Amino acid sequence: MIPADKQDLRLLLEIQHFNSMMISQNIEITVCGFFTLDSSLVSTVI
Repeated sequence: MIPADKQDLRLLLEIQHFNSMMISQNIEITVCGFFTLDSSLVSTVI
């Protein structure tokens, strides 16, 4: 993904930062209790 403008770049950096925090802090987040949102899923969606 190549950001088109500064807003896209900022969003991409925020998502990457969130993803790296999930990896380093071993956070478990669920989506309404249905499934776990882990770093591999976040990376796949992006």
